[in-house]
Amino acid sequence: TSVDVPVNHAEWGDKLMGKLSWLTAKNLSVAEIHLTPPDMGPMEVRVRVQNDQANITVHAANPVVRDQLELHSHRLRDMLGEQGLALAQFDVSSNSQNQSGEQGTGEGDGSSSGSDTVLSGAENGDGEVHTGSLDLSWNGAVDIFA
Repeated sequence: TSVDVPVNHAEWGDKLMGKLSWLTAKNLSVAEIHLTPPDMGPMEVRVRVQNDQANITVHAANPVVRDQLELHSHRLRDMLGEQGLALAQFDVSSNSQNQSGEQGTGEGDGSSSGSDTVLSGAENGDGEVHTGSLDLSWNGAVDIFA
């Protein structure tokens, strides 16, 4: 799905939170939302609803998008409340695929390409440590968890 309103536009928060509310109402567990302009990057959204409690996790590489998400989170809480759901948890991060422990804040580096990661040489047996850029682009595959 996509949000056609530019990220810094006044209507963006309501449009995006409406999409997140819709995803929750449709009980979709994983979605990708494309933003305008495209260089703001896609966002990966994970939704879990249990006992009228919604847990929503959003992964966005762009720090501007993360700031806007947190700024407008109160609208999501209101929209879910209108559906009879409570927003139990709303997490916004720069990393995808449950990479806890490596979560960066994006502050001070000015980059929108995601975070750097360190690959351990012990895993491949060569004893060297390599650094590189982590590609967070979506490859079209969706994992379904029970």
